[in-house]
Amino acid sequence: MQTSTLAASTAVSHVSDREPSGHMQSSTLAPPASRSPSAVDNTSAQSITARGVIWRRWMVIGSVFAVAVPIAWSGAAPSAPIAADLARLRRMMALLKAAIAIVAMGVVWWCFQFPTRPRLALGYVASSWLMAAGSVVMWQLTHLIAAAVVFHVGLALVLLSGWRDNRTERIG
Repeated sequence: MQTSTLAASTAVSHVSDREPSGHMQSSTLAPPASRSPSAVDNTSAQSITARGVIWRRWMVIGSVFAVAVPIAWSGAAPSAPIAADLARLRRMMALLKAAIAIVAMGVVWWCFQFPTRPRLALGYVASSWLMAAGSVVMWQLTHLIAAAVVFHVGLALVLLSGWRDNRTERIG
């Protein structure tokens, strides 16, 4: 019963596809599965993947820039003389913050393989820039308070963006 209804509806939908001579056009001979909504979804997924690649590029380019600028300007602000033990401690903290930033960038890199809203993607990208810049400035032992604030704002931004990005299909 259902197959006859399906065949009838398919025949009705192809009536307008007939040529004036009464023969069907070759485009209608394709199986209905090739014209399914999943084909449209696949194209949409490819464009979303392309957007993810663009966001990944922005993250990498911006992070390299965020690391390069403080290194280039390091001569402009000499650090205050501090004890060697304190300098070693602060540099270890800078390495730890750099490791946190690298892990966060890895998670963001993974998130960009899925569809992500532009506002959240911008938050992810900006957070990686902030954390990279904060780690480098902290390593140089200059502007420690500003570097700590920048790093922690970036960390809060990536956590907030991850919290707002409630896609459960990413897990599993």
